[in-house]
Amino acid sequence: MKKDRYTKAFILLEEINKIVGLRYVDLVPWGYVYDNWKIGQVQNINGSSNTCLIRTEGHMRFLTIIPPGCSFLPHKHDFIEHVKVQSGQFYEGSREKTYEPGDLIKYREFESHVPKNISNEPCIIQVDFYR
Repeated sequence: MKKDRYTKAFILLEEINKIVGLRYVDLVPWGYVYDNWKIGQVQNINGSSNTCLIRTEGHMRFLTIIPPGCSFLPHKHDFIEHVKVQSGQFYEGSREKTYEPGDLIKYREFESHVPKNISNEPCIIQVDFYR
């Protein structure tokens, strides 16, 4: 996949962060996710388990398991994200709202979000990225 300007900027910021000792960039672009996540691959993000289930040019799907008390850092994307709660309680810090199983959360492009599991059991979500 040809790298777009957001992906190039993300990679450059990652390199700068390594040099100056920082470890965080809030924009996670499509190109970076697409290029670094294959079907069946599991990645740990802040203690959560994220498995890629679907990977096409315009759609990616993940099964994400967030342990009790774990959260993601504030972040945003250059694409649309939908989250469907399968089990547990999903708290969206930027909206200060709790979602229950069956709820669908929709994020616009560049909408900052801070997902967190506030229940005493794992929170399982289906995450869809659309470009």
